[in-house]
Amino acid sequence: MAQFVTDAGLLHVLDMLKSDLTHIAVQNGAKPSQTSTKLNGEFARKAVVEPLVDGFTFVADGFFDETEANGTITGWGIFGDGATGAADSGTLFAATDASMTKTAGESLTLSAEITVRRVNM
Repeated sequence: MAQFVTDAGLLHVLDMLKSDLTHIAVQNGAKPSQTSTKLNGEFARKAVVEPLVDGFTFVADGFFDETEANGTITGWGIFGDGATGAADSGTLFAATDASMTKTAGESLTLSAEITVRRVNM
């Protein structure tokens, strides 16, 4: 008989993500890969703002004002495992590539949404 994770188990995983994933950062180097533990050329980082769990999805936003993260952004990610406001601290948990240039006249909000679900076997 196959084992499965209960709804309570999935919610527990999401609560662990909520307490551990604390910072979002941007980079200007080569795009992140599945084996990355850091961003390439990280140049700005912010603490997540009021992370929440919505159903089986963890949501965390990072807000950069007009004076922060200006320049070419080639990717971004969310960090946990002891991450602080210092660049390259903690471990990269999830990332994506990007292609944008942020200027001093713009703010930027990055939203990480991580959904946990069962895999049918």
